[in-house]
Amino acid sequence: MKNGICPKCAAREIYRHAGSGFVNENITLQGGFFSKGAAPDKYICVACGYLEYYLPITEDIQLVRDNWERVPAQ
Repeated sequence: MKNGICPKCAAREIYRHAGSGFVNENITLQGGFFSKGAAPDKYICVACGYLEYYLPITEDIQLVRDNWERVPAQ
C-alpha cells in the first residue's frame, strides 16, 4: 500500500491519513494501569476498501514485540 498499489485488487488509488493521536484512533501497545497507545498511519484503497495500518515509530514496534502475542506461520 505504501507504494501506491493495493495488494488486494492492484488498483492505484490509495489514500493515506497520518496518525492523529486521538484516543479513538489509537491502538493499545501495552496494557496495564499505565497503558501505552500509538496513532498508526492508515492507508486505504478507494477501489475495494482494503485498509492497512502502519506504526511509524520504531519504539512503538518494539512495544508490540514485547507485549503482543506472535502469530506463528503455518
